Amino acid sequence: MYIDIVPNRSSPPAVLLRESFREGKKIRKRTLANLSHLDALRVEALRRALRGEFDHLTSGQPVCGPIFGVLYVLKKIAEALGIPQVLGRHRLARLGLFLILARVAHQGSRLSSVRWARRHAVAEVLGLEAFERRICIRPWTTWRSDKKRSSSGCIGTKGYHSWRGGRRALH
Repeated sequence: MYIDIVPNRSSPPAVLLRESFREGKKIRKRTLANLSHLDALRVEALRRALRGEFDHLTSGQPVCGPIFGVLYVLKKIAEALGIPQVLGRHRLARLGLFLILARVAHQGSRLSSVRWARRHAVAEVLGLEAFERRICIRPWTTWRSDKKRSSSGCIGTKGYHSWRGGRRALH
């Protein structure tokens, strides 16, 4: 295979990906693809690859980064439902959103959510840097204290009266 540049009279030259083969005593060319739509740098890189200039490079082991897809899709679903707008933009709201999304994704406790976050792209998707278990308790206690002060009375108190380490926690 090779790249052939065929001049045209009044048009730009055609850039073709071709292969040559022998048919009896004659050498024939077969056009595999028209590469005229590619920019010159890509055509040159493809030409160098076909010549084998990159064969000496070792492929190495693939590098895996943090898991991205699950959290990204769940965040988009939450945005479509309006959950981030309801929670707000501050750090505690983002922690609360993380806890909601982690509960949906793996259905574990807050501690297991922190462990789950170590393998997932929380910083890239939600803008949260490293955090600990004790920080993950705060959004719920802050949320509960805000709801307790509200006069609507639509939030019950069942399930919110557990004390751990001098703090209220949601179970």
